[in-house]
Amino acid sequence: LVGTKHNEQIVKGKPGIHTTIRAIHFWKLAFPIIFHYRFHQKANNFIICSMLLPCDNLDGTLEEKKKELSQIRIQKLHDKYSSVVLDRILRFRGLFVKVGQVMSTKANILPYQYTDKFQLLQDKVPARPYDEIMSVVKRELT
Repeated sequence: LVGTKHNEQIVKGKPGIHTTIRAIHFWKLAFPIIFHYRFHQKANNFIICSMLLPCDNLDGTLEEKKKELSQIRIQKLHDKYSSVVLDRILRFRGLFVKVGQVMSTKANILPYQYTDKFQLLQDKVPARPYDEIMSVVKRELT
C-alpha cells in the first residue's frame, strides 16, 4: 500500500522516488475510473442509436429517451465509483484528504454521490499515530 512502512523502506535514501511511486499507484487506480467515464461518454450515442433508430431520424421523444438512458447510466457510474474514490482518498491520505474535504463542499461541481461520500472526510478520517508524524517532521527538518 502507498504510504506504508514497506514503501518507505523501499525508497529510503532515494529522494523523490516516493513521490514517483505514489504517482504510479494513483494513476494505476485512477485510470480505469477515468476510462470508464470516457467510454460511457463516447459510446453512449452509438449504443443508444443502434438500439433505437438511425440517429439522423431521432424525433423529440427518442431524443428525450436517449438523454434519460444516458443519465441513468451516468448515475450508475457515480454510484459505483464514489465509494471507490473515497477509498482511494483514504488510502493515499495527505493532500488527497484535503482536496476531498474541499470537494465535499462543492455540490455545484461534483455529483451528490461524491459529495455525500466525501462528507465523511470532514470528521471521520482516521488519525495517524503521533510517532509516525514526529518521525516525518524530524526527517524533514534534518
